[in-house]
Amino acid sequence: MKISPVNLLFRVLIITSVIIAGVHFFSARKVSQESSVVVSEDPRPQFVSKDYEQILSSASDEDLVLIEMILSLIQNYYVDAKNFQFDQLLKTALDNLQDQGELRFDLSRDAIQLKAGSLQREIPRQWESEELGKVAALFQVARFLKDSGRFPDQQAALMATLNVIVASLDPYSKLLSEDDYRELQEGTEGEFGGLGIMVGVRNNLLTVIHALPHSPASRAGILPLDHILAVNGLTTFGSSLEELIKIMRGLPGTTVTLSLLRDGGVSPMDITLSREIIQVDPVLIHHLKTAAGNAALLLRLESFSLKSYSRLRAEIEKARSGTGTHSIDGIIIDLRSNPGGLLDQAVKISKILLSEGAIVTVKGRETETEYADHENVELRCPVVVLINEDSASASEILAGALKDHERAIVIGQPSFGKGTVQTVFELPAGRALKLTIARYLTPSGSSIQGVGVIPDIWLHPVYKLNKNENLLGNYRYREEDLFIGFKNSRGNFDLKSLLINGYYLRDSAREVDVTGAKEVEVALDLFDEFKKTMLNPQSLSFVPSSMVLRKLKTNIESKLKPWDGQVTSFLNTKHVNWQVDNSADKPVLHLSEFSAEPQALAPGQMARLRFKVRNEGRSGLSRISVFVRSHREMDTVEKLIGYIAPHSELSDRIELEIPTLWAPGKTEFQIGIAVNGFEIPKTVRSFTLEINPREEPVLKLTSSLVGSENSSQGLLKAGENVKLQIKIMNDSDVNIHIDQLKVENLSGRQISVKSDIKVPFQEIAAHSKLNLTIEIAGSKAIYSDRLGLGLSLESHDLRNPFSKLIYLNAVPTIVNKTRFSVNEK
Repeated sequence: MKISPVNLLFRVLIITSVIIAGVHFFSARKVSQESSVVVSEDPRPQFVSKDYEQILSSASDEDLVLIEMILSLIQNYYVDAKNFQFDQLLKTALDNLQDQGELRFDLSRDAIQLKAGSLQREIPRQWESEELGKVAALFQVARFLKDSGRFPDQQAALMATLNVIVASLDPYSKLLSEDDYRELQEGTEGEFGGLGIMVGVRNNLLTVIHALPHSPASRAGILPLDHILAVNGLTTFGSSLEELIKIMRGLPGTTVTLSLLRDGGVSPMDITLSREIIQVDPVLIHHLKTAAGNAALLLRLESFSLKSYSRLRAEIEKARSGTGTHSIDGIIIDLRSNPGGLLDQAVKISKILLSEGAIVTVKGRETETEYADHENVELRCPVVVLINEDSASASEILAGALKDHERAIVIGQPSFGKGTVQTVFELPAGRALKLTIARYLTPSGSSIQGVGVIPDIWLHPVYKLNKNENLLGNYRYREEDLFIGFKNSRGNFDLKSLLINGYYLRDSAREVDVTGAKEVEVALDLFDEFKKTMLNPQSLSFVPSSMVLRKLKTNIESKLKPWDGQVTSFLNTKHVNWQVDNSADKPVLHLSEFSAEPQALAPGQMARLRFKVRNEGRSGLSRISVFVRSHREMDTVEKLIGYIAPHSELSDRIELEIPTLWAPGKTEFQIGIAVNGFEIPKTVRSFTLEINPREEPVLKLTSSLVGSENSSQGLLKAGENVKLQIKIMNDSDVNIHIDQLKVENLSGRQISVKSDIKVPFQEIAAHSKLNLTIEIAGSKAIYSDRLGLGLSLESHDLRNPFSKLIYLNAVPTIVNKTRFSVNEK
């Protein structure tokens, strides 16, 4: 599998590394078989210090080879390994384990002291004089985690230790399990064994997004919005999407049984499909018409897999020659939400449109630059590239190359900002190590790490939400520092350098609107204006994007002005003055005051962050916001402030909800100011909150039928109206606040359910119960003796929604009526 241009060389080196590591360990173990380490059963604190060879004698050859392989690969290939210090890596890893509540440690000059409850262990610092001491230290950390009762066996503890070591390097290096590695290969190769269904979870139900053409699912007539109630008998209601996708994938020729329910269908129906090799087309093609009737080709690149270059080149060749359905007046390359993939594919696609110059510089142990090689396809129509905050890695290489060479106009939002390159090293037992081996630079020599590619036309979507919270999206201002090697390149951004900047309203859904998006609309208008305005474009191989933008700037801004007005009116309803445009001003802002209350709180609780923003500039500034982020897994929380007069300040507050999945420990946050949607780095300041441990709530559910002559038997007959009484018991010391309570009918038209439940209380107090009554009507035709309902209770006090299946026993009827078929339209 190829992840970077240098992967073939690395494969040779990996094999050498495995052989060397194996010989080294087997020879070392010959002198260390006589003794082993015994863990004391004494509950009093025990400190154990053994010679590293004795420590290693209790480990298997496979475990030792795996540990040294990973350390060797990091030492030899990690991007900043020349500055790599084992002490620093180990300390960061132990810090991360400590954050997860796994242990407490103290790293002194002579040893590491580990503590978990009454169990204590001392690990001597022998790695400074003996190379095998590093392996022994990691093995002892793993054994300590196993002895503390946090893992069922030594193998699980070792994998957890190695995982946290690798993850401590940076956000992208990762130890891959056999399943993870297989999934990565499927993604980059663009094919896998499965059914050909794109799915998602809606209302706690596995729902079909669409069936891929020529797939088993498509031939069976499966349609968008069909609900998959069960996969091979496993109920999907409340199950994780990842688990269900793994069940649906498998070896070609094997079968999968799905229980399907279509909206309006009479009842669920089982259908059995055979898995096949599913080939995912990495390029989706849309032929569009502009307002003036000109033709445009939209090429949506879903990923950078092995077939991306050949497919994209074939379509662009058609556009140039006019052999396709249309003669093309403009091309849109859509990279929105494209997470990247193979680096060589991004380079090859760049070469299609560039005749000369650098494409990307990969800077690792050595510096290598990829150049265009005159194999481009000459196009005399303008090219637009669409990006958003989820366009990453290879997407940014392509967008950055075309932007720097002025070959394309980039429209959208700043990209993710992943300026590093990873390669994959195969490990024993089907595992693999994904390791950061280099940084990459755009042709102008810029790193996009933590900054992203800045579009030529920056369009800010403003989401139509009820509260002034994350109106510009949930995933902004991400801090992607690399933990060990290097910091990101986030720097001051001069607002004057942004040529065109606008806002538009958008619904809250995060799905990408491929052809009807505002970004596409701007691109199509740009093609019309280009054809009307540009003088003799046929005389040039291409028109530089800067020339196009300068000439069409007024036209584009006229297009954006009504959208801007709609956003301003919407934000006025939130008491936010968004009207003044200060894009030409240099902001002089700072947080004059800041406080957080309470300083200690449990997961699911709310912190109140009070702040004052002061404008020290000589002119008023608008389009100001304040954001809060953390390195831990959470959405950025942002509040729009609007306008602040010169030499004045504005006070407000942000409510920060601590995610329920967070483990106890001290957690660092950052609060900062943004103008026009871009972070002002000098305003960012850090603060710490203590996350306390809390009891996990426990809910139990019972149900019974009442209101019919069959209630005592718990049976529902055709045509009966009954009531289902539900009791939800909170068997814990924690009050549970109810955010949402829903009931889904999983039985089709066999029954009708009154789904708008009246909840008598907004919370379920500790050691109390919630009584609910649901009205159910049986239809004249009942096909099943068990009718399913799905109940879900969502609460910020729960790590996951409380999801339960409720089955009603029923008396089936025999009627001459066609049952639901997957081929119904």
